[in-house]
Amino acid sequence: MTRQNYILKIDNPCGQEWTSMTKTDFGKFCSNCSKTVVDFTQLTDNEVLQIVKQNSGKLCGRLTQDQLNRALELYKPTNTSRFHKILAGLLLVGTSENLPATDHQKLQNEIVTNIDNKKTNSEPLEIKSTPTTDSLKNIVKGMVVDSKTKEPLPFATIIIKGTKTGTTTDMNGKFKLFIPDSLLADKIYLIMNYVGYQMTEVEVNKNDLPLTKELLIVPAETAFLGLVEIEVVKKKKWWQRKKKS
Repeated sequence: MTRQNYILKIDNPCGQEWTSMTKTDFGKFCSNCSKTVVDFTQLTDNEVLQIVKQNSGKLCGRLTQDQLNRALELYKPTNTSRFHKILAGLLLVGTSENLPATDHQKLQNEIVTNIDNKKTNSEPLEIKSTPTTDSLKNIVKGMVVDSKTKEPLPFATIIIKGTKTGTTTDMNGKFKLFIPDSLLADKIYLIMNYVGYQMTEVEVNKNDLPLTKELLIVPAETAFLGLVEIEVVKKKKWWQRKKKS
């Protein structure tokens, strides 16, 4: 069977402001055109492709510049709960686009109830959610927010630099990180990662612990809104590539 690549396109980007839309569990609801806009910026290439391919109707989405106009390949099915959460929510897209945002959110809550951490391509974290023998004072907690919109960012990753010890934010962008005594230093550096945003490093002084802090993270690039189109490109055989070269 011939393997295929896929290219995602938004030929006519929408001019509506993302920040002015009503937040939903898998994107935002645009009251101007009464449509659900799925936020793909936090998903992997594979997850985005699976959702777009399984959607039978027109799909309005938000994607970063890096996710568009390049060859993507579909791999084995994804099993993350966030992926299935969006798929379940998309059942509403074709039937509730003309509903007010409040009714739309109510319907979503009836179908989608389980929330879990977003899958990342990095190595598994050693989550420190509760202290063991470490001091209760060695705590950094707070919220990760968009530096421009101040919107909380769910499922963002915070790790101690040079280690695998870290945590992720919850659906409201909040987090709590216990720092083991073995990793304690005069200055601790936390690394924040979030799809579609610049990797950000934050310095924490030992003397400031316990610390409650709002962490700001900067968008890496412009995101585009609009009708998502998918183009199928057949992969060339090795002899075809060789002939061309």
